[in-house]
Amino acid sequence: MVCGVSESKEITGKEKEMTNEELAWAAGFFDGEGCVMIVKKRSAHAIRLAVCQVNPTPINLFKKFFGGHTLYSTPKNKNWHPQWKWEQDSKSAYETLTKLLPYLIVKKDAVELALEFQKLKKKGRKITEQDLIIEQEFKSKISHLNRKD
Repeated sequence: MVCGVSESKEITGKEKEMTNEELAWAAGFFDGEGCVMIVKKRSAHAIRLAVCQVNPTPINLFKKFFGGHTLYSTPKNKNWHPQWKWEQDSKSAYETLTKLLPYLIVKKDAVELALEFQKLKKKGRKITEQDLIIEQEFKSKISHLNRKD
């Protein structure tokens, strides 16, 4: 469960080339409402981006601009509103973060770590125990940066 929601239903959208103003808006929105994390996928780790919002408009714009997938989720807590969520993983997330990086302020350090992490990934190569240790170190560093003190 991400952003405190469950019971998801997928919606659709399209990719689009972005203007500098749209990139600046997306970076600002991601700085405030987004999350960059490293998650366990199968036997290794991967970058995951997420943005949650009660209003579907910004979520649909992220889908339109960057691809990924969007979900509508009903909260378990009856006092919370249903939410829309945009997510993206791995190589696509790397491409999105590369576009957003020049405009980021709050999440810049976490994004730089995520980009460094993705550069270390070697497709088609068996994951070693040492690789898993390094991946876990990146996950811990990003988790620490994501904490709200």
